[in-house]
Amino acid sequence: YGGTASGVYDSTPIAIVDGSTTSYTVTGLTNGTAYYFVVTASNESGDSGYSNEASAIPQMPSPGAPTAPTGLTANAGNEQVELSWSGMPGTVTYSVYGGTASGVYDSTPIATVNGSTTSYTATGLTNGTAYYFAVMASNESGDSGYSNEASATPQMPSPGAPTAPTGLTAKAGNEQVELSWSGVPGTVTYSVYGGTA
Repeated sequence: YGGTASGVYDSTPIAIVDGSTTSYTVTGLTNGTAYYFVVTASNESGDSGYSNEASAIPQMPSPGAPTAPTGLTANAGNEQVELSWSGMPGTVTYSVYGGTASGVYDSTPIATVNGSTTSYTATGLTNGTAYYFAVMASNESGDSGYSNEASATPQMPSPGAPTAPTGLTAKAGNEQVELSWSGVPGTVTYSVYGGTA
């Protein structure tokens, strides 16, 4: 017999099983609802009283800890590294770990992002320093292992080719010409060309 209130059972038994059987699985119940059960024994002479009461609440089974993320990539920028990875089913959060030595990460994650997010940009890094990253997936059941490792070295962006110099002037002297021009930002060298035609 069973019901959804302690001590109150439906008048019709849920099931009648053979006397050699001492177990039964009640199916079709609602997850999250408390159910209360008792058992009676019967023979030709009649029925026993109720057994002690037992109760349980059906629950959706835990999916288990997620598997480790895969496909982690790292793309270097100016004082930052953009990370992206492949999502894992059943993940609630991703934790991003990093460090400056391969396989050695700070125990505290750099960031923790929602399970629907599969990218993160680590900022405030030092240009010219190699950084190593790994990602871990987590849910109520536990943590995955680390993903594959990805590394990148942030760099100052290239300024691009400079613009052409302007304001060139030529001042004649004895067997010489003095040239001057306006400086152009980002220039490493200037090349001076000349001719007679």
